[in-house]
Amino acid sequence: FNIKKMCAKLIKEGKGLITVAKYMFMGLFITRYNWNIATCCQMHEEKAA
Repeated sequence: FNIKKMCAKLIKEGKGLITVAKYMFMGLFITRYNWNIATCCQMHEEKAA
């Protein structure tokens, strides 16, 4: 999953900067959300062990 390639594709298709910014923001949010879940899982595993 390459955000830069996706953004370049959207710009070429003429979707506009607002759409690109929205996708970039969503991508950053999802990455951060997944990282938080992974951190929580690690913490629970350490407590259980």
